[in-house]
Amino acid sequence: MILLCLNVAFALILKQSLTSSFFLEMGLQYRINAYLHLHPHNTTGGYLATLGLALGLALCIFLGLQLLRYVSPPLMNEFLRLGGVLSLLALPACWFYVFRATERRMDGIESRAWLMVEVGIVTVLAFLHLFASWRIPSWVGVVFLILHNWFWGWQFFGRGAILYTPALIFPLLGFCSSLAWAIYVAHERQVLNEL
Repeated sequence: MILLCLNVAFALILKQSLTSSFFLEMGLQYRINAYLHLHPHNTTGGYLATLGLALGLALCIFLGLQLLRYVSPPLMNEFLRLGGVLSLLALPACWFYVFRATERRMDGIESRAWLMVEVGIVTVLAFLHLFASWRIPSWVGVVFLILHNWFWGWQFFGRGAILYTPALIFPLLGFCSSLAWAIYVAHERQVLNEL
């Protein structure tokens, strides 16, 4: 659940940062850089500001989910079962929102269509895993999660940039939270089968 909260929080902060001037983040960047005696436009302050805001937002989401667990445990259990689908779709949803909001042009309608096909395939496979309708070997699922999250990180940050920048945290969180969800669902299924 912690990874899910972090994944959603980082995707929301990324969306906000890319679609408009995020004044809170910019203000924090200047204050952090001043505290560290760096140039006001140094990226270190921006990275730390993004990290701080995302961790704060993740904490708020986590506390909200804990409240939901207290108020309605059955609803919370269903949310945890469906949370992996949210983990898989957080970065793609953010990407589609950013490109729609900023009206950036893509290489044509077929580009968007292929991206929608990939999101559709991921969603179908996630629900097949959730309801145990189709079993695939674990290693195939892990490779699929790596490729999916790398692909969407590449869509955001370019071909080589994803490997050497702090942007790696976005697909890495998506992968870890999706993998944790897949393990959780498989464990729940195993517990139910033993009963």
